[in-house]
Amino acid sequence: MPLPHQRPTAAPIRLDDPLVDRVIDGRYRIVEPLGAGGMGKVYRAVQTGLDREVALKVLSAGLADGRDLAFVKRFCLEASVTARLGHPHTVTIHDYGRTDDGIFYIAMEYLEGRTLAQLLEEEGALPAPRLLRIANQIARAAREAHRNGLVHRDLKPSNVMLLAREDEPDFVKVLDFGLAKFFLGGDGELSQSGAFLGSPQYMAPELVRSEPATPRTDVYSLGVMLYEMACGRPPFTAESSIAVLLEHASAQPKPPRLVARDIPEALERVILRAMQKDPEDRYASMDDLLEALAWAGSSMGVALAREPLRPVLLTSSDVEALEVGSRRRYWRRKLSPWILGLAAAAATAAALQQLL
Repeated sequence: MPLPHQRPTAAPIRLDDPLVDRVIDGRYRIVEPLGAGGMGKVYRAVQTGLDREVALKVLSAGLADGRDLAFVKRFCLEASVTARLGHPHTVTIHDYGRTDDGIFYIAMEYLEGRTLAQLLEEEGALPAPRLLRIANQIARAAREAHRNGLVHRDLKPSNVMLLAREDEPDFVKVLDFGLAKFFLGGDGELSQSGAFLGSPQYMAPELVRSEPATPRTDVYSLGVMLYEMACGRPPFTAESSIAVLLEHASAQPKPPRLVARDIPEALERVILRAMQKDPEDRYASMDDLLEALAWAGSSMGVALAREPLRPVLLTSSDVEALEVGSRRRYWRRKLSPWILGLAAAAATAAALQQLL
């Protein structure tokens, strides 16, 4: 799918689009098309009443009429999954639904910026401090999804939006959870038999082998993105998608420092660990990867942002337990000198008795 802000050149945009100027579900007036993709179109729209600009993703009519239930399921999954996520680095879903005449839509925040893919195409390899800050934000967004039992499965530069903010010139928004999968059980595969879902250049080896996705799957994809940000190109660039998939499954990437000598050794170690073929050899979680990124940053004098501590809600039993523990610690501190003194006196008395 196209992104909430941009006009991709892959698919032409019709100026006579029948949805332009139409009000969807009584509250979203479509202003103009932004782009088209395999699942549908994205429009710039205005939410009436609030006068708020939104990006409106609309499922193609040929898919929404029930002829391809898998695409409808993916579309609805993206809406419901992303709507439950609240991380500042994840795109915000305002609303989703289906109109009376069968149009599926998702209303999301309208973003002005460029994708990480566009940045890499324009500027090539990024300085280590900059790429660490970008990767840190992506990992934090993915970590929240993992805590909700979700794996993105399609982390790639074109699914990362970079916005200019006063305090962060590369403020990250992670997009497109259309391939997200519940790894804690319950949700089946959305692909037809033998079909790959995802992007070959960033696909983890276990997905190539049709094995289940886990949080380490996203760790691998982010490792590939780190490699590309550091080296200016992906680790595998074969001529066909199938060849790229096979390389992800079995070939070792060229060490980043052999591609670009100015890459810090600490960063190279993080990249290669994240890209291990066996998921068990990678970082076990985004928490572990975040710690590794912070370690690499500290070796370069770069401090990475961390999540603020979450407030802890205590029940009455929790408070009572803390009060009991506090009282015990208070009396332990008060009585410790007396107890030690009595123990010393007893030991002295025992020693004198032996002498007598």
